[in-house]
Amino acid sequence: MAASPNILVVEGDKIWQQTLCEILDTEGHKPYPAATYKEVDQIVRHQPFDVAVINPILSTSSGFSPKDLLMLQKIRQLNPAIEIIVVSHPLAQEVRESISQIYPAPPFLSKEHWDKNYFISLVKSFAGEGPNTDDKRLRSILERSQYGTRPLTPPALEHGVGNPRILCVEGRQDWQKIFIELFNTEAYFWRMAATPDHAWRTLENESFHLLIINEHFLPISDDKIESQLLDYLIEFRPKTKALVIYNANLADEKRKRLAEYSIVVGFLNKQAFDPDMIKHAVIEAIQAPKLVIESFGVLKVWRGQDLIGHWPNSQAEILFKILLTRQANGGQAVSARDLVTMLWPKPDIEDYNKLLPLINEVRLTLEPGIEPRETSFILRSSTGYHMDIGGQVEWDVLEFRELRKQGKYFIDLQQWGKALNVLEKARACYRDDYLADEDAGWVVDVRRQLSKEFTGVLTDLADVYAAYERYDEAIEVCLETLVADPLVESVYRRLMRFYYWKGQKAEAIRTYRMCVKLFEELFGESPKPITRQLHEEILEDKEIINILL
Repeated sequence: MAASPNILVVEGDKIWQQTLCEILDTEGHKPYPAATYKEVDQIVRHQPFDVAVINPILSTSSGFSPKDLLMLQKIRQLNPAIEIIVVSHPLAQEVRESISQIYPAPPFLSKEHWDKNYFISLVKSFAGEGPNTDDKRLRSILERSQYGTRPLTPPALEHGVGNPRILCVEGRQDWQKIFIELFNTEAYFWRMAATPDHAWRTLENESFHLLIINEHFLPISDDKIESQLLDYLIEFRPKTKALVIYNANLADEKRKRLAEYSIVVGFLNKQAFDPDMIKHAVIEAIQAPKLVIESFGVLKVWRGQDLIGHWPNSQAEILFKILLTRQANGGQAVSARDLVTMLWPKPDIEDYNKLLPLINEVRLTLEPGIEPRETSFILRSSTGYHMDIGGQVEWDVLEFRELRKQGKYFIDLQQWGKALNVLEKARACYRDDYLADEDAGWVVDVRRQLSKEFTGVLTDLADVYAAYERYDEAIEVCLETLVADPLVESVYRRLMRFYYWKGQKAEAIRTYRMCVKLFEELFGESPKPITRQLHEEILEDKEIINILL
């Protein structure tokens, strides 16, 4: 393909034709405008094209016509390998389908939502100066980046906990949008910097797994790379990996020098852009020793296959528990001040001086032999410290919550077998209360919340057994729920129904009376009207329908 290809511009509106041609001319391309069917026919017979920018409706008075269709077929016939970009006012679905039969999956650009940078990026990609849009996944990313289907504003700090964190250094706005759309699609935490200085300032306040940097910002002189940014990473952020992106060609000498940096994990050619290359770089960047954490009951932590049976001191273990608990409660970082207050109830200046050495003890307990700044798990941000659970951490709290979510999903679909399987796993996962041996105030709210979530798992599980008419198991689960929390009134209603459906009316009535006695003694009030109504229906031997079925 030619370095600066000729671009066919088919546009009947003179103002739009002039606008498109001026943009293409500014970018170094040679546009060939055509405003009528005759002009199109004459141009395509005598001049080959690699790219065409087309308004498929030349006669605006009649709408899309057979003449327009024949024009598109003629362009394709005389230029079989041509790529087209459709620029038009909104098109009917049948028109888009007709065009797609001739040119599979062409990009449609709306004049009402015109984005010059996106248009330029598409032209460059089709002309061999940008990403390879033969990749349907990338074309989808490009389409979404044009219309702004996802926010271009950086994600909130809390989104960086538990997700891969990427800092991208790219000066071109069109490429910034492409990368941002990809990062949002993969749910990465990201920051965008237009210059190395901007990236440097960002790195001073936040930590990242991966740096994506344009080779333009990595000049070479005297046979070495002149980059304070890479030097900074080597010295202060050695766990951060770097992926170098370039346009078209990267000199062998420069590639060789960059490869000498231990943090550089690969090179990505924009001209042959592959989203999977970024995903592979992210996977390599987040590699860390595997941790397995049990926090239901007494805390247990495995590093690989080895149980961490001894912490340097009790304060180190408590600090780890605090960070873990904050992660279970939404993932916000804990400020140094709050950590000191939780570790030493009446702190003085000496306690503040002890905090960083204590944090480093926790880091070395999880990853022996590392430099503390190389930590994979206990990270510092501008708002404090947090426990990173992305990628290499198996934690029973995460597993429990995921199983609970799956159970609700399968119940909504009435897929009882799958719901039963995952809910029983969630039931087994909750071995005891969260950090059962810890009585500090900072753990109480999370323990209470997880206990409430466990009650939800049990009631869902009881409903699934009832859907199978396995009432003995449903009753057993309800009784287990009341042991965990005897004040969940909906569980008494479930027991009443299950006993009644099983033919044990007397047990159903006894369950109601037990509920009345408990609530009147504790709260001085009767159960809710819905519970009293169910009792009346049972007394009158009315039919009670299982609403789950």
